[in-house]
Amino acid sequence: RIVGHLFYLAFWKSEMEKVGVLNEQLPEGQPFLLTTFQQFMYGTVHPIAPVVSGFSPCLRGMPDDYTEDLKRRVHMTGFWAFTSEEQHARCQSGDKMFGGEEKAAIEAFLEQGSPPVYLGWGSMISGSSEGMTLLAVRALMKVGSRGIVFRGFSDLDPA
Repeated sequence: RIVGHLFYLAFWKSEMEKVGVLNEQLPEGQPFLLTTFQQFMYGTVHPIAPVVSGFSPCLRGMPDDYTEDLKRRVHMTGFWAFTSEEQHARCQSGDKMFGGEEKAAIEAFLEQGSPPVYLGWGSMISGSSEGMTLLAVRALMKVGSRGIVFRGFSDLDPA
């Protein structure tokens, strides 16, 4: 249970970085923002809005330790997936969630030399972002390859 609370604390801290941006872009939403960890935790276990979970109830049923409020609000929808065609179309349209902003730079990089190696951690975070960046770069240097490193949630240093 303590690991779960530590996860929530880390998640809340990462979400707090967005509060300033939200206040700037949508000042009328300020009364609805959860600005303390206590508010965040209360909103997590006693949500006032539906909670959509992108996994199958066949994989994991409703956890026994969920509050009654949470059980009423959680909707398990099954896995969310995009077809390859939709991913490609979103990238082509410039959608930043699908690499659209980096498209031209990636295409130029691909044309400059041998095929690169892809390295990515998805949502995994281990140690510092600098350490993960060094690990990726040193591995590529050791095997003499070019690479594309996907930072995922690890916020790797692009330098």
